Amino acid sequence: MPILRPEAPTELPHWFPIIGHTWSFFKDPVKLVETGLNYTKRTREPFAVQIIGRTFYIITAPEDVAAAYRATTVLSFDGFLNEALRAFGVDAPSLKLAWHKPTLGDDCYHESNPVNPKQKPFVHWIKDIYRQALLPGDRMNYMAAHFHSFTDQSLQWGRVFSFAMKQTEKQGSIGVSLKEFTRTIMLEAITDSLFGDTLVKIEPNLIKYVAEFNEEAWMLVHRYPKRFARRVTHNHRKIMDALDKYRQTPKAVRTAGGESWSIETVMTAQEILGMSNESNNAFLMLIHWAYAAPLSPPKENFPLTPSSANSNTSWLCFWLLSHLLWSPSLLAQIRAEIAPAFASGALNLAYLLSSCPRLDAAFQETLRLGGGTVSVRTVTAPITIGAKQLAPGGDVLIMHRALHSNEHVWGADAAAFDPERFLKNKTLGSHASYRPFGGGSTYCPGRVIARQEVFIFVALALQRLDMELVPGQSFPRLDDTQPSIGVTGPRPDMDLFVSVSERRVEKVE
Repeated sequence: MPILRPEAPTELPHWFPIIGHTWSFFKDPVKLVETGLNYTKRTREPFAVQIIGRTFYIITAPEDVAAAYRATTVLSFDGFLNEALRAFGVDAPSLKLAWHKPTLGDDCYHESNPVNPKQKPFVHWIKDIYRQALLPGDRMNYMAAHFHSFTDQSLQWGRVFSFAMKQTEKQGSIGVSLKEFTRTIMLEAITDSLFGDTLVKIEPNLIKYVAEFNEEAWMLVHRYPKRFARRVTHNHRKIMDALDKYRQTPKAVRTAGGESWSIETVMTAQEILGMSNESNNAFLMLIHWAYAAPLSPPKENFPLTPSSANSNTSWLCFWLLSHLLWSPSLLAQIRAEIAPAFASGALNLAYLLSSCPRLDAAFQETLRLGGGTVSVRTVTAPITIGAKQLAPGGDVLIMHRALHSNEHVWGADAAAFDPERFLKNKTLGSHASYRPFGGGSTYCPGRVIARQEVFIFVALALQRLDMELVPGQSFPRLDDTQPSIGVTGPRPDMDLFVSVSERRVEKVE
């Protein structure tokens, strides 16, 4: 109690022990945080809530978040990571093996290990693989080029026409769900850049299962009661079954289908390590989930950490296009800005990334408004943050949406979409209250390729397609009714419907 321990974070009132604030957190976490901010008179000091019998310290002040990211020895991510691994299907013996450092005499020790010569624990080794694949370099360039090629083909008019819900009154136009259009193409492109075309051939409905899984993945991560999580459990099983068949496919077939270096390397390491079959499938599923959304803070920590999964970049494309369609003047400005990137006919990605500040500002603002990730750390020793002492055994929740809506930083119009703020104030992109990719030692290595993926998709779509809003719609609302583990999508009953036609453009000299 604060009266007895004034140095402890204030705990929000609740009626029932153990249950505490559990229902409020799962029903509307944004509202719970706002309640806490108001209860503590918006001082942004840490406050405590009770969720499923555990104490969680909620941190919202930029300086406190920075302190939490620096405290890597006291605030540990390993506990939450283990929970996520178990939730995805890694069994206890395999989990133990994944954290074990191979030593001489172990079955998993190979003196001439071709992929792990330093004999690192699998969990630590796979971080290195993730960084090699996603940080700038030849391997990242290969993945980006693969994604670029696939997206280029997917945004040809013949493929776009397959998304038609109906013909529109305007000749040559079709009606399209922006949600399904962005989500499907992005998930297909990312899956292909990892597994080639083999995985989708094994399970033709894979993209549907992945998309549905992403909508409710938080239930799996937060151990939601299974009787209320039947659909996410079903989709998890379908994806795991497809990955099991993929692992049994001959290597020559997988290679011919376009398997990436990272997947090939991980599967080689799995064969040497000797985890269970189900656990190997679970690790591959988590890798797919993480690679396909390489930009939200929990994944900041590890390639196998949940981050709303492979929906992050697709939701970014959805929101960015939504904002542009809602602002025709901004749409026209960005179209003019990106036009020189197509001077040769093909997209010049280097130009797009270096010479389109307005597109970049719109991307940053979309990240600010759409990113709703909660990063989790376990307190392993007493630590003082924000003049409040956090007790061992509790968990720290770093609320990125609270950072991104901080009125002291972003102003009274913090809830408004205004890319100009990043153009007028160049320091905002590195401000302590702007952390779309996490921070500290766990700064997300996928931030570079994520930006490239979104820029490629949006630029190709704007260059090739004329898109207009179907009249009579409201701007979709963020789905803040459930815990977010990445970039948040729209509420389930919301979408944007657009009239799409093939765009004719003259070559830019």
